[in-house]
Amino acid sequence: MPGGKHQSGINRVLILGHSGFIGRHLRIALEESGSGLSITGRSMSDLDLTKADDVATLADVVNPETAVVVCAAIKKQFGDNLGVFEHNIEIIANLCRFFQAHPVGRVVYFSSAAVYGEDVHNLAITEGTPVCPRSYYGLAKYVSECLLEKAVEHRNIRSLLVLRPPLIFGPGDTSESYGPVGFILKAMRGEPIILWGDGGEKRCFVYVEDVAQVVSRLTLSSYEGKVNIASIESHSFREVLDLVAQAFPSSFEVSEKKRTKVKVDNVFDNTRLMSMVEPFSFTSLSTGVQKTTDFLKNNSR
Repeated sequence: MPGGKHQSGINRVLILGHSGFIGRHLRIALEESGSGLSITGRSMSDLDLTKADDVATLADVVNPETAVVVCAAIKKQFGDNLGVFEHNIEIIANLCRFFQAHPVGRVVYFSSAAVYGEDVHNLAITEGTPVCPRSYYGLAKYVSECLLEKAVEHRNIRSLLVLRPPLIFGPGDTSESYGPVGFILKAMRGEPIILWGDGGEKRCFVYVEDVAQVVSRLTLSSYEGKVNIASIESHSFREVLDLVAQAFPSSFEVSEKKRTKVKVDNVFDNTRLMSMVEPFSFTSLSTGVQKTTDFLKNNSR
């Protein structure tokens, strides 16, 4: 396989959150990978991962040769509070208890670059960057990583790969978060777009199909540990807004609001990731915004 070692002893992949934004794209990428593995999924419509009894039903679809990809989580957009923190921890705690009785071959866990701190300035974020979660969401992700690592120690999980992506955008995203998709949807509806400060702070925006392709390769590999699913390119929110403006012939209102936090930039060093998946080229921000805009326009009719 391109980019690394094939994971031996795996005959099935279970995606938790397979009908969600990222899970849908990942399932397609895995099915098209040519691995010949059985690909199955479970989502919120099938079971509630915050309930141990629901998690127990996974016994029918896992075995020691199963790779479990955990996309499921309560997203930050639903509120960054103690309740959301508790629910996210419940999901992983229930899974870890389940793995005690039903060990699996591999877990690939979608954590988040939020573990480094969303408002911490850093122009060279690597996997060795100290964690410094500043939100309940980031804190829940880091605690979840630690719980899964304990499951590995107890040999309930044979191998663990933790993914730390920054902001992911693209077709199928319904979060309307601050960034590409939120800007596009507001422009489509003719609503004012709010820009915090001058929009000059830089972030890494990763196109969802890139994430799916990369994670498909990594799931089927034997790599372990932590890896940032990020490109080396970071762009300002003002740049994102300018790209959205190019996609809409009529002008839209932009409302600048005073910052509530200190302006910081985030840039990634993705040396470790590229050593795992090369050759691989990330979709440019301009292409990703255009593809997302086309998708949203075509699916709003």
